[in-house]
Amino acid sequence: MKLRYVITISFILIFCVALIAFLSNEYIGFFSAQTTSSILLWIGAISFAVALLSQFKDVIELTEKLFSRKSTKEKQNNNAIIPCDTPIIHGFGEIWFQNANIRNILRCPPSENDIEKETQIIFQSFERGEMIWTKLDSNDDKEVVYVLFEDDQTFLRIDNKLRKFNIGSLEQMYPTDYKIDGKFREIYWRLTSFHIKQRLGKPTSNSQSSYGACQQFEGGRMFWVNTTNNIYALLEYKDKTGEKRLWKKFPNVLWWKYQK
Repeated sequence: MKLRYVITISFILIFCVALIAFLSNEYIGFFSAQTTSSILLWIGAISFAVALLSQFKDVIELTEKLFSRKSTKEKQNNNAIIPCDTPIIHGFGEIWFQNANIRNILRCPPSENDIEKETQIIFQSFERGEMIWTKLDSNDDKEVVYVLFEDDQTFLRIDNKLRKFNIGSLEQMYPTDYKIDGKFREIYWRLTSFHIKQRLGKPTSNSQSSYGACQQFEGGRMFWVNTTNNIYALLEYKDKTGEKRLWKKFPNVLWWKYQK
Protein backbone atom coordinates (compact mmCIF):
# COMPACT_ATOMS: atom_id res chain seq x y z
CA MET A 1 0.00 0.00 0.00
CA LYS A 2 1.28 3.47 -0.83
CA LEU A 3 2.47 5.65 2.08
CA ARG A 4 -0.01 8.43 1.37
CA TYR A 5 -2.90 5.99 1.68
CA VAL A 6 -1.65 4.85 5.11
CA ILE A 7 -1.33 8.45 6.28
CA THR A 8 -4.79 9.31 4.98
CA ILE A 9 -6.43 6.36 6.75
CA SER A 10 -4.63 7.18 10.03
CA PHE A 11 -5.82 10.78 10.00
CA ILE A 12 -9.37 9.71 9.20
CA LEU A 13 -9.34 7.39 12.25
CA ILE A 14 -8.05 10.24 14.44
CA PHE A 15 -10.83 12.45 13.11
CA CYS A 16 -13.40 9.81 14.04
CA VAL A 17 -11.98 9.51 17.59
CA ALA A 18 -12.11 13.30 18.01
CA LEU A 19 -15.71 13.37 16.85
CA ILE A 20 -16.71 10.63 19.30
CA ALA A 21 -14.92 12.45 22.17
CA PHE A 22 -16.65 15.70 21.33
CA LEU A 23 -20.09 14.08 21.26
CA SER A 24 -19.56 12.02 24.46
CA ASN A 25 -18.20 15.07 26.40
CA GLU A 26 -15.71 12.87 28.37
CA TYR A 27 -12.09 13.41 29.43
CA ILE A 28 -9.34 11.85 27.34
CA GLY A 29 -5.99 11.87 29.19
CA PHE A 30 -5.26 15.14 31.02
CA PHE A 31 -7.43 17.28 28.75
CA SER A 32 -11.13 17.82 28.79
CA ALA A 33 -13.23 16.33 26.06
CA GLN A 34 -13.79 19.75 24.51
CA THR A 35 -10.06 20.57 24.40
CA THR A 36 -9.11 17.11 23.23
CA SER A 37 -11.79 17.03 20.59
CA SER A 38 -10.73 20.49 19.34
CA ILE A 39 -7.13 19.32 18.96
CA LEU A 40 -8.19 16.14 17.27
CA LEU A 41 -10.62 17.99 15.03
CA TRP A 42 -7.76 20.20 13.85
CA ILE A 43 -5.68 17.08 13.24
CA GLY A 44 -8.66 15.64 11.39
CA ALA A 45 -8.97 18.75 9.27
CA ILE A 46 -5.29 18.51 8.42
CA SER A 47 -5.80 14.84 7.57
CA PHE A 48 -8.69 15.79 5.30
CA ALA A 49 -6.47 18.33 3.53
CA VAL A 50 -3.71 15.73 3.14
CA ALA A 51 -6.27 13.31 1.74
CA LEU A 52 -7.42 15.93 -0.77
CA LEU A 53 -3.82 16.65 -1.79
CA SER A 54 -3.13 12.97 -2.25
CA GLN A 55 -6.21 12.66 -4.41
CA PHE A 56 -5.18 15.82 -6.26
CA LYS A 57 -1.89 14.10 -7.03
CA ASP A 58 -3.85 11.20 -8.46
CA VAL A 59 -5.82 13.67 -10.58
CA ILE A 60 -2.55 15.16 -11.85
CA GLU A 61 -1.20 11.70 -12.71
CA LEU A 62 -4.46 10.86 -14.46
CA THR A 63 -4.34 14.14 -16.40
CA GLU A 64 -0.76 13.43 -17.44
CA LYS A 65 -1.77 9.99 -18.67
CA LEU A 66 -4.66 11.47 -20.64
CA PHE A 67 -2.39 14.04 -22.28
CA SER A 68 0.16 11.32 -22.95
CA ARG A 69 -2.52 9.25 -24.65
CA LYS A 70 -3.58 12.29 -26.64
CA SER A 71 0.00 12.87 -27.73
CA THR A 72 0.30 9.22 -28.76
CA LYS A 73 -2.99 9.48 -30.64
CA GLU A 74 -1.73 12.59 -32.44
CA LYS A 75 1.41 10.69 -33.47
CA GLN A 76 -0.74 7.83 -34.70
CA ASN A 77 -2.87 10.28 -36.68
CA ASN A 78 0.28 11.63 -38.32
CA ASN A 79 0.96 8.10 -39.58
CA ALA A 80 -2.67 7.45 -40.47
CA ILE A 81 -3.48 5.95 -43.83
CA ILE A 82 -4.09 8.68 -46.39
CA PRO A 83 -7.39 8.10 -48.21
CA CYS A 84 -6.76 8.01 -51.98
CA ASP A 85 -9.32 8.06 -54.77
CA THR A 86 -7.10 5.92 -57.01
CA PRO A 87 -6.42 2.35 -55.83
CA ILE A 88 -2.89 1.28 -54.90
CA ILE A 89 -2.76 -2.49 -55.30
CA HIS A 90 -0.47 -5.54 -55.49
CA GLY A 91 3.11 -5.08 -54.28
CA PHE A 92 2.87 -1.30 -54.59
CA GLY A 93 -0.04 -1.29 -52.16
CA GLU A 94 1.75 -3.63 -49.76
CA ILE A 95 4.77 -1.34 -49.52
CA TRP A 96 2.67 1.84 -49.47
CA PHE A 97 0.48 0.62 -46.60
CA GLN A 98 3.26 -0.88 -44.47
CA ASN A 99 5.83 1.95 -44.70
CA ALA A 100 4.58 5.22 -43.22
CA ASN A 101 7.68 7.18 -44.30
CA ILE A 102 7.31 6.03 -47.91
CA ARG A 103 3.56 6.67 -47.84
CA ASN A 104 3.90 10.19 -46.39
CA ILE A 105 6.33 11.20 -49.14
CA LEU A 106 4.62 9.49 -52.09
CA ARG A 107 1.13 10.46 -50.94
CA CYS A 108 -1.59 9.56 -53.49
CA PRO A 109 -1.67 9.13 -57.27
CA PRO A 110 -2.37 12.58 -58.82
CA SER A 111 -5.47 11.52 -60.74
CA GLU A 112 -7.80 8.61 -61.34
CA ASN A 113 -5.88 7.85 -64.55
CA ASP A 114 -2.66 7.23 -62.60
CA ILE A 115 -3.39 3.60 -61.86
CA GLU A 116 -0.82 0.84 -61.92
CA LYS A 117 0.17 0.29 -65.55
CA GLU A 118 2.11 -2.47 -67.22
CA THR A 119 5.18 -1.39 -69.16
CA GLN A 120 8.35 -2.70 -70.75
CA ILE A 121 11.44 -2.15 -68.61
CA ILE A 122 15.14 -2.36 -69.42
CA PHE A 123 17.52 -2.37 -66.49
CA GLN A 124 21.22 -2.92 -65.85
CA SER A 125 23.13 -3.44 -62.61
CA PHE A 126 26.45 -1.80 -61.76
CA GLU A 127 28.92 -2.11 -58.92
CA ARG A 128 27.33 0.75 -57.01
CA GLY A 129 23.90 1.27 -58.51
CA GLU A 130 21.49 0.58 -61.34
CA MET A 131 19.99 2.11 -64.48
CA ILE A 132 16.33 1.72 -65.43
CA TRP A 133 14.42 2.65 -68.58
CA THR A 134 10.65 2.32 -68.98
CA LYS A 135 8.66 2.44 -72.17
CA LEU A 136 5.89 4.28 -70.32
CA ASP A 137 8.13 7.34 -69.84
CA SER A 138 9.68 7.38 -73.30
CA ASN A 139 8.50 8.33 -76.77
CA ASP A 140 9.96 9.18 -80.18
CA ASP A 141 11.47 12.43 -78.90
CA LYS A 142 13.14 11.29 -75.72
CA GLU A 143 14.42 8.33 -73.75
CA VAL A 144 13.91 8.73 -70.00
CA VAL A 145 16.51 6.91 -67.90
CA TYR A 146 16.65 6.64 -64.12
CA VAL A 147 20.15 6.39 -62.64
CA LEU A 148 20.10 4.96 -59.11
CA PHE A 149 23.19 5.55 -56.94
CA GLU A 150 23.88 3.32 -53.95
CA ASP A 151 26.44 5.61 -52.30
CA ASP A 152 23.82 8.06 -50.99
CA GLN A 153 20.57 6.42 -52.22
CA THR A 154 19.87 9.34 -54.57
CA PHE A 155 18.76 9.08 -58.21
CA LEU A 156 18.78 11.10 -61.41
CA ARG A 157 15.94 11.27 -63.93
CA ILE A 158 17.54 12.02 -67.28
CA ASP A 159 15.66 12.88 -70.47
CA ASN A 160 18.18 11.43 -72.88
CA LYS A 161 18.21 13.87 -75.75
CA LEU A 162 21.95 13.52 -76.30
CA ARG A 163 23.12 13.56 -79.85
CA LYS A 164 24.66 10.38 -81.11
CA PHE A 165 28.43 10.49 -80.61
CA ASN A 166 31.06 7.94 -81.38
CA ILE A 167 32.09 6.72 -77.95
CA GLY A 168 33.91 3.61 -79.09
CA SER A 169 37.25 5.14 -78.11
CA LEU A 170 36.07 5.61 -74.54
CA GLU A 171 34.93 2.01 -74.35
CA GLN A 172 38.34 0.91 -75.56
CA MET A 173 40.10 3.06 -72.97
CA TYR A 174 37.94 1.74 -70.11
CA PRO A 175 37.00 -1.83 -71.05
CA THR A 176 34.25 -3.58 -69.07
CA ASP A 177 33.31 -7.25 -68.81
CA TYR A 178 29.72 -6.50 -69.75
CA LYS A 179 28.31 -4.39 -72.55
CA ILE A 180 26.40 -1.28 -71.55
CA ASP A 181 22.99 -1.06 -73.21
CA GLY A 182 22.48 1.46 -76.00
CA LYS A 183 19.90 3.37 -73.95
CA PHE A 184 22.44 3.77 -71.17
CA ARG A 185 25.71 4.09 -73.13
CA GLU A 186 25.76 7.82 -73.77
CA ILE A 187 24.59 8.67 -70.25
CA TYR A 188 27.26 6.45 -68.73
CA TRP A 189 30.15 7.62 -70.89
CA ARG A 190 29.34 11.24 -71.68
CA LEU A 191 27.52 12.87 -68.76
CA THR A 192 30.73 13.59 -66.88
CA SER A 193 29.24 16.50 -64.94
CA PHE A 194 27.20 14.05 -62.85
CA HIS A 195 30.17 11.67 -62.34
CA ILE A 196 27.85 8.82 -63.30
CA LYS A 197 30.61 6.48 -64.44
CA GLN A 198 32.65 7.03 -61.28
CA ARG A 199 29.69 6.67 -58.94
CA LEU A 200 28.13 3.62 -60.59
CA GLY A 201 31.34 1.76 -61.22
CA LYS A 202 31.53 -1.00 -63.82
CA PRO A 203 28.49 -2.98 -64.96
CA THR A 204 28.03 -6.30 -63.17
CA SER A 205 25.67 -7.74 -65.78
CA ASN A 206 24.39 -7.15 -69.26
CA SER A 207 21.22 -5.16 -69.63
CA GLN A 208 18.02 -7.14 -69.35
CA SER A 209 14.58 -6.54 -70.77
CA SER A 210 11.57 -7.35 -68.64
CA TYR A 211 7.91 -6.59 -68.42
CA GLY A 212 6.91 -4.77 -65.30
CA ALA A 213 4.62 -2.15 -63.85
CA CYS A 214 4.73 1.50 -62.91
CA GLN A 215 2.54 3.89 -60.95
CA GLN A 216 2.84 7.65 -60.59
CA PHE A 217 2.33 9.40 -57.23
CA GLU A 218 2.27 13.02 -56.12
CA GLY A 219 5.68 12.60 -54.50
CA GLY A 220 7.38 10.17 -56.88
CA ARG A 221 6.67 6.81 -58.50
CA MET A 222 7.05 3.08 -58.07
CA PHE A 223 8.43 0.47 -60.47
CA TRP A 224 8.18 -3.29 -60.45
CA VAL A 225 10.65 -5.40 -62.47
CA ASN A 226 9.41 -8.92 -63.13
CA THR A 227 12.81 -10.47 -63.88
CA THR A 228 14.27 -9.59 -60.47
CA ASN A 229 10.88 -9.32 -58.72
CA ASN A 230 12.00 -6.08 -57.07
CA ILE A 231 9.97 -2.95 -56.46
CA TYR A 232 11.61 0.48 -56.56
CA ALA A 233 10.18 3.48 -54.71
CA LEU A 234 11.48 6.76 -56.17
CA LEU A 235 10.79 9.59 -53.73
CA GLU A 236 10.80 13.29 -54.63
CA TYR A 237 10.29 15.94 -51.95
CA LYS A 238 11.63 19.16 -50.45
CA ASP A 239 13.10 19.84 -47.02
CA LYS A 240 15.12 22.65 -45.43
CA THR A 241 18.17 21.81 -47.52
CA GLY A 242 16.32 21.82 -50.84
CA GLU A 243 14.93 19.26 -53.28
CA LYS A 244 15.56 15.59 -52.57
CA ARG A 245 15.43 12.53 -54.81
CA LEU A 246 15.87 9.26 -52.96
CA TRP A 247 15.12 5.65 -53.83
CA LYS A 248 14.57 2.40 -51.97
CA LYS A 249 14.35 -1.15 -53.26
CA PHE A 250 12.00 -3.79 -51.83
CA PRO A 251 11.44 -7.45 -52.63
CA ASN A 252 7.96 -7.93 -54.03
CA VAL A 253 6.26 -10.22 -51.52
CA LEU A 254 3.09 -10.38 -53.61
CA TRP A 255 4.82 -11.61 -56.76
CA TRP A 256 2.11 -14.17 -57.57
CA LYS A 257 -0.49 -11.44 -58.14
CA TYR A 258 1.47 -10.18 -61.11
CA GLN A 259 1.77 -13.45 -62.94
CA LYS A 260 -0.04 -13.54 -66.27
